[in-house]
Amino acid sequence: MIRLLLFLCMFSYYTLQAQEKVVGVFGEPTRTDFDLKSYPKDPEAAAVVLFEKGKVSVKLNRQRYLVLYKEVHRKIKVLDAKKFAEDATIDILLYTPKKGKQVITKINAISHLGALKNYVSSSNFYTKDKYENYSEMSFTFPNVQDGSILEYSYTVESPYFHKYEWDFQEKYPKIYSEFISEIPGNYIYRAHLGGLQEFDYKNSYIKNNCFSIDGYGDAADCVYSEFVMKDIPAFKEEDFMLAKKNYISRIQYDLQETISFTGEKTKYTKTWKDVDKEFRFDNEMGRQLKYASYFKDKLPANILSIASTLERAKAIYYFIQENFTWNGEYEIYENIDVKDAYEKKGGNIAEINLMLLNALDAANIKADLALSATRNYGFPTLIYPTLTEYNYVMAFLKIDDQEYYLDATNKFTPFGVLPFRALNKVARIMDFKNESYWHPINPVSKNFNYINSKLSLDSQGILTGTIEENYQGYLTVTERDAITTLSREKYISQKENNFSEIEISNFSVENLHDNEEALKVTYSIEQQQSFINNEIFLYPFFLAEYFKENPFKSDKRDYPIEMGYPFSQVLLLNIELDKQYEVSHLPENKTIRLPGNEGVLSVVYLQNGNTITIRYKIDINQASFESEYYLALQDFFSKVVEINTKTPIALKKI
Repeated sequence: MIRLLLFLCMFSYYTLQAQEKVVGVFGEPTRTDFDLKSYPKDPEAAAVVLFEKGKVSVKLNRQRYLVLYKEVHRKIKVLDAKKFAEDATIDILLYTPKKGKQVITKINAISHLGALKNYVSSSNFYTKDKYENYSEMSFTFPNVQDGSILEYSYTVESPYFHKYEWDFQEKYPKIYSEFISEIPGNYIYRAHLGGLQEFDYKNSYIKNNCFSIDGYGDAADCVYSEFVMKDIPAFKEEDFMLAKKNYISRIQYDLQETISFTGEKTKYTKTWKDVDKEFRFDNEMGRQLKYASYFKDKLPANILSIASTLERAKAIYYFIQENFTWNGEYEIYENIDVKDAYEKKGGNIAEINLMLLNALDAANIKADLALSATRNYGFPTLIYPTLTEYNYVMAFLKIDDQEYYLDATNKFTPFGVLPFRALNKVARIMDFKNESYWHPINPVSKNFNYINSKLSLDSQGILTGTIEENYQGYLTVTERDAITTLSREKYISQKENNFSEIEISNFSVENLHDNEEALKVTYSIEQQQSFINNEIFLYPFFLAEYFKENPFKSDKRDYPIEMGYPFSQVLLLNIELDKQYEVSHLPENKTIRLPGNEGVLSVVYLQNGNTITIRYKIDINQASFESEYYLALQDFFSKVVEINTKTPIALKKI
């Protein structure tokens, strides 16, 4: 038998110096590990990973099946036990569908505190369902204290070869992280490197005769690759970001091709032309798009008779949205049956939106399937198709030169407005009549909260009045969801807490169930002001609830700021003062701008006798900002928070 050829790509390699490698022996921390009291490169860190090593290889399991083995060994030094407490529980995610489960075949955990060793007993390892097709093996280190060294190792046996990965960068800083891949040459992978950290060293070579199976001739050679990073900074998550995996330093292998021991080749990484053909003829989703006649019989006749294409499309969209409920599942490649979903009045992401596509087709409206990923799932690779990177499907259509993405799984999104989870930059439009292509996902631009308040302050310091709020765009989706999901009482209570020491009464809502119209909320308020030396310090922007603290706290940020969508908030306040007050201090008018006017805050104060009128307006004009904007955004929102929370109107009682 001819020995299998090996394919080495993407990596420069050189001889690795033995002294550069760190060897970790399980259960035997070094004197240096024990002596470490703080981590100068990140003084605020609650812990630091002293050492970690991962290795992926191919083996025969006890049942004589080929499996992918992943071995992990990790040592963590706890520097602040109180801050670290929630991370004393280790969770290992496993893919566990009904057939072909990943399993942990070996696991050990031990904590060290000086000479004291505390092993985690086998009875304290437990498995629980995480979400559909996934479970979690978990355990908790007991009695974690400042100075504890937490050490664990495990081996995962997986029947899935399509992808494996290693995250060098995570929540806590790491002193040393090493990853080894030892894969027989008949498994050909494409490696993808992410993040900004550079390898301290890397090495790849051919390891001869590394793998064999009895009865299949000569042993195969392996591609042996090792990668090391040192002094890796923690990845600090903040508001307004996409999936962490988009930015951290990591390595991911995607299976391109396999060659059987009899020489048969199977390709896994395909071109988009291959994927287009597969979706059109073989893929489950493609087959589920052939039920236009079925849905033509199911749609109300008055919808099909609408002359305007746009109005007909809207009627179909709202029919699906109102009558079918998403079950919270993201299945898009299997377990799809649109007829069954129609009968059950609900289904997964694919079933709901494939029903929508079929219904549009039944009404002679051309719409294409859009393949995408949610914001928290990760950004798909644009260079080549890796179908495991997608977990979402939508509809895409053009009417009178206007383009619309449609997703009927959220009960509160207007026609052409996607749920926030779907705003992940780009989708692959599966145009089965031509070729698929990339298309941007652009959020709608009109998203505002308009607040008009008429208030009065009596001689006892009680502020009362009527508030009218109008919401449009994504802000109305969020508010409709909150009003509908929470009870009326809980929603009002939440609003009272957001506004601080306020009582709300006479609460009413207009257009709650009409997604085409702006949402209108009206209520009365009462708030007791405090006297300090016969003065009241009135903070007028308690209604500007979006920015009570600066969302940007890190010293720097190396990845984009993803707001999701542009938005505006306008607050008009008219405050009638009792004649027993005089204004001793009215803040100055202010305007704050981001570079290029990408964000603007303006506040204007007017006094006319005993009436104070304030106009407050904040505009964020971009959905996304590059990292170079971070310090400007941090400074901008610092000033916004200061105005919102630290600029009172001083009133003196006379």
